[in-house]
Amino acid sequence: MRSRNQAIAAALALLVLLATGCSSHRTSSLTGADNQSPVVQLERPASAGAEAQRVDWNAHDVDGTIDHYEITVDPNAIATGSGAWERTESRSHVLRAGNATPGALTGRRTSEPRFFGVRAVDDRGGISDIAARAYVGDNIAPTVQIVAPRPSRIYEALLENGSAIRWEGTDPDAQTGKPLEYRYLLLDDRDQIRLVLSNPDTLRSLYGPEYETWRSVGHRTELTLEGLTPLQLYLLIVIAFDEQGDATALFSRANNMLVIDVVYPGVYGPVLTVFGAVSHQMSTGGVHDDPGQPDPRFDVPADQALEVGWYGTPPQGHLITGYRWALDPKNPGEPGDDRTRGDWSKWSLTTTTASFGPLAGGTEHRLYIEARTDGGLVTRLMIILEAVATSFDRDVLIVDDMRLTPDRVINGVYQRPSGAWPNAAELDTFLYARGGFPWQGAYADPANGGPYTSSPGIFNGYSFDTLGTRSSPTNPVTLELLGRYRHVIWMVDYQSATLSGSPSLSNGSCWLAVDPQPLASYIQAGGKVWLVGACGLATMKAYNRPGTDARVFSDRDLELVPGRFVYDYPHWRSELTVGATTLQLDRFGTKYASFPESVIPKQVGSPEDDPPPLRLPDPFWYRKQTFVEYISRSTMILESGASVLDTVYKATVSSSNPVPFPMMTVYRGSECGQVVMTGVDIWGWSRSSCVGLVDGVLQGIWGLHRDPGAPRVASADVRHEPAGRRRR
Repeated sequence: MRSRNQAIAAALALLVLLATGCSSHRTSSLTGADNQSPVVQLERPASAGAEAQRVDWNAHDVDGTIDHYEITVDPNAIATGSGAWERTESRSHVLRAGNATPGALTGRRTSEPRFFGVRAVDDRGGISDIAARAYVGDNIAPTVQIVAPRPSRIYEALLENGSAIRWEGTDPDAQTGKPLEYRYLLLDDRDQIRLVLSNPDTLRSLYGPEYETWRSVGHRTELTLEGLTPLQLYLLIVIAFDEQGDATALFSRANNMLVIDVVYPGVYGPVLTVFGAVSHQMSTGGVHDDPGQPDPRFDVPADQALEVGWYGTPPQGHLITGYRWALDPKNPGEPGDDRTRGDWSKWSLTTTTASFGPLAGGTEHRLYIEARTDGGLVTRLMIILEAVATSFDRDVLIVDDMRLTPDRVINGVYQRPSGAWPNAAELDTFLYARGGFPWQGAYADPANGGPYTSSPGIFNGYSFDTLGTRSSPTNPVTLELLGRYRHVIWMVDYQSATLSGSPSLSNGSCWLAVDPQPLASYIQAGGKVWLVGACGLATMKAYNRPGTDARVFSDRDLELVPGRFVYDYPHWRSELTVGATTLQLDRFGTKYASFPESVIPKQVGSPEDDPPPLRLPDPFWYRKQTFVEYISRSTMILESGASVLDTVYKATVSSSNPVPFPMMTVYRGSECGQVVMTGVDIWGWSRSSCVGLVDGVLQGIWGLHRDPGAPRVASADVRHEPAGRRRR
């Protein structure tokens, strides 16, 4: 069986690139309209002289053309990116000795440096990083680039005491290409730091050209900072000396100046997103393994191989340098401590999955995942896994995860239903009623013309149990419960999907939005699921990226990615769009011929579609619009070269755009159990269409049988219904 994480390798590669900072050259949001910024490089000097120096450069733009360049001879403009920049179309410039610069000193034994910086601008306004060089006489001054953690013009580096700093040095006109010596200065006075950051060239005025008071580390390119005070701000500057005795002359927060914010150990680190056998999104990084604190705890299916994947998002300005994991280590050790490596996997940037199991039912296990950054910040996440055996000895469980209006009772009298159809009790009747029995509640009141006799519900004749999740203080859906059933139907309507707040409240969020893990584990165990209505919106609304369309969830905006329920299980992996619209639903192809050719609205004048007695007349009954969620950009899920995501229905969502979009699919691959996803409800259409949808899934796909004469019997230990809900 193919590893499910292989199927998302491409998406993970993108996420790893973003997490390690490789997205810094984007000039717009991560959408299809992104512009890759150009790159500019200085060429090796052809000749040098004390009076004049010609500088040449070249540039390229992978997704456009170079429009022009901007150049400067001001070291502070080079350091900050602002200040005096001159536009040019040329690719060369001559520096002359008379080019005085702000902050330049006179009377020194060495010549005053001459500075040059250039950046490229492409045809869409994208700006490259600055390429810069300093000359001292006819010598090119050496440069330093701090590489771990990477400096930023905007963000401070979050470091713990004892962190290591690494850099690289360059001397373009030396035989080795490397400087001879490095020195550093560590400032801790905020006024001094503010002065230097506002005018970096002040460092030459204060300390150059000898820099006698700076500490030398010889030719080493790493420094461990000890004795730092938490919550204190520091500024580290690193310079190099070359064979000519000249020092680094350019100072920049993008290169050799690192602003450091010292943090307490274990508080900051990469934020991990975990998916696969369990799904978990950390809210903060750092160390999360305190036995006295609530750890993520998940049920996982017993007696089968399990796979967990993850990726990390580092703090701003940091790069992730590696991951590792351990299951039930005898000695977890301190976070990031390599002395415990016998219990752990090796540190690697490509260690993003853990495979283990099978686990015996009824056992508990601890999964540790760590991620570390170039600045030494370590996140440790401990996840408690409880292995649960599944029996799959019952047919169907229908989960009502909706917050429809309950019956209203005033002074012991049931009130006539009002507002949007259906309320909770009305939907129960439409779905589950055995038919031929008196309705209860307001429909039984003689003052309302009652009692009335119910019609059979659209599930009548199948063997099923029901579960309601409304007002439950804890998630009533567990893997232990789901694992009793071979098939699960999970229903969420649009209004319920948009609610927020604790699910324990009567009008709180649906449980699928808050805790989809039990259902995910059930699917991983091989259970078959039918997702009905707004399940996509419910599980995706928390991941809408600010500044993007709230109705669209896209892989391009890094919303629809591994770890999202819709991505991992229904396998909708390109773009999910939601909204209320007029539409037409038509069956796609002939593979699922057991389904109705079209799903049609309720028909005026059709006896089977007449409103219930207390809903006549009712403007909500024959609806003109309905909620739909659909795949709005083409996607194909291939396993072993064959498509494993079938389209059952497509929706035409706009008269101006007649192109239909997939809104009901069947995933039938090997990565998890079978998942049917239907982006509309199954009660707002003509009765024959609703029955056709139910029969199409339960009979056509699942192979179950409807017995019209069989009563529905629900197990008392399964039913979890709020007060006021009635079956007819």
